[in-house]
Amino acid sequence: MHYKTVIFFTYVFANILSATSYQLGSQCSSKYILNGDYLMYDSYADYRTAYHDVSSCASLRSTYNTACCYIKVKFKNSISKDKYTHRGCIEITSSEWEKIKSVVSDFENNITTNDLNVTLSKKKVSIDCNSNYIKLAGLFIFALLL
Repeated sequence: MHYKTVIFFTYVFANILSATSYQLGSQCSSKYILNGDYLMYDSYADYRTAYHDVSSCASLRSTYNTACCYIKVKFKNSISKDKYTHRGCIEITSSEWEKIKSVVSDFENNITTNDLNVTLSKKKVSIDCNSNYIKLAGLFIFALLL
């Protein structure tokens, strides 16, 4: 039993150390759905660049001192009267993460579209940053219970 625990911790630490030595995936910007406060894609359709939600963004590279986070924007289009959802990624800095609730409310108040005839209403934004530290802590607790 002790042998399995040693192998498990060796495997986990090897993965942590090797993750810092190479870059995963492409840039986070390749899956953006927002350009500042503007929707980048058609406001008359659902749009998805992050097909596997949080895990799609977690594997992407981001710039220094930022994290690539999953963002989901739900809104109602004033012309078509339908509800649409855009899903993608966004880079969040550590200072933005500390005040994430105000960042989300700023997006909800300011997101718009480049089409001047369309007004977006009932906007709901959710941002989810995948935390590897929480996963690792869960793995360590699970290993200790073995």
